Amino acid sequence: MKLFKISPIVAAFMAMPALAAPDVVIYAAGASAQLATLSNIVTKLCVNTAADQVEFFQGFTSATSRNTNLRAYRCTPIAEVGFPAATKVVFAYSAIGGSASGVQYVARGGQRTFLNFAACPATPSTASTNATTDPETPAGSKKFNCNITAAGLTAQQIPVAGSSDVEPARFIGDNVPSGETAMDGADILALTVKNSRATIFGLVANDKMWLALQKKQGIVAASATAPIMPVATTTVSATNGLTNATTPGFTDAQRPSLRSFEYQAVAQGQIDNLSKLGLAAGPVQLARRVNGSGTQAISNITFLNNPCGNEIGAQLTPATKDDGGGDLTITEGSSTSDVIKAIQESPTAAIGVISLENPERAAYTLVATATNSDVTPKAPIGFIKLDGFAANRPNAIAGDYKFYAEETFQWNTAAVTAEPLKLAFLELFATKSGEV
Repeated sequence: MKLFKISPIVAAFMAMPALAAPDVVIYAAGASAQLATLSNIVTKLCVNTAADQVEFFQGFTSATSRNTNLRAYRCTPIAEVGFPAATKVVFAYSAIGGSASGVQYVARGGQRTFLNFAACPATPSTASTNATTDPETPAGSKKFNCNITAAGLTAQQIPVAGSSDVEPARFIGDNVPSGETAMDGADILALTVKNSRATIFGLVANDKMWLALQKKQGIVAASATAPIMPVATTTVSATNGLTNATTPGFTDAQRPSLRSFEYQAVAQGQIDNLSKLGLAAGPVQLARRVNGSGTQAISNITFLNNPCGNEIGAQLTPATKDDGGGDLTITEGSSTSDVIKAIQESPTAAIGVISLENPERAAYTLVATATNSDVTPKAPIGFIKLDGFAANRPNAIAGDYKFYAEETFQWNTAAVTAEPLKLAFLELFATKSGEV
């Protein structure tokens, strides 16, 4: 089966009255799988010195929970971009809804919710209030925490650029977001589409699933009460959450594995009890993304031949939340963070798909303080092997690991044709995305 791969990151230039006149503002939407990569690309395109730091605006929903779907970067572009002296660029990104937002809304000129970065606090944050590690903040940048639950901190804007995990033409059938229509020829023609970089995806599972698989595969004793996982909690702070560290002595030989046909059954909702995987009986949870997610699309393509199967019976149907019941729970989330949250907080063995841009995480339970009210227990999560191979770039390059996608980065051709500064930034953005 041919994989249709897709997408990095995304941007659209529009002036905002609250910003100084030289600022060029780009609104971009799309995939949440590569949010950490987004910061890396922006850093390549921006000056980031002690005298001229990148300003990173991060949306928060509470004192302890960041909303990774909304962020913005303001910086001085590097000379290669070709901006006039003293011109700043703002790259605002919305990952609400996933990859389809970076395709359909860009092609059709639809509005999405963005962070109103001009209304964020004027003083940079001195400490992160995340309950997890924060790989998405550009190194050396000034970070501004913006409470998006406050009035005026979000605004509706039209994205002129977008990123996707799969090519725009794949948003048909089961990959079409609720309330939208499939991509057609006119939509495709409205876009300038650039291939960017490959993203490795993996099956991520919580400690309960790890333990069940490790027992079956003889990695831990049948009497074991806890799995051996890649990361452990080393420090827990009421303000900054946990610090992860690699478990001493952990090797990939200790990672359990699922076969492709087994996860195919999971993705179809046919595994309503762990016993159907040959494991000790117990309930199971599938944490999937909503239709329109690039992550969900590449999962459908890889495991279900959907929408690539043209022959009768060749295309399989993914299970939805309505297919749950009994010992099977199926949750749907609009972002990668929703899937991670569902797996970490599941009371049962849980599994789902996310990209390797997201780190494996340890368990933690935080004590409520004046600055932190998050006391929900969180399970550790880690990537399991697929068909005996660990999810990593060397295995993918060698052809042993086959669950990956080539990202695309696209913009609305008509919207940026008359905006040479935006076009220059977007062209170089597409080029630099292949270097991270």
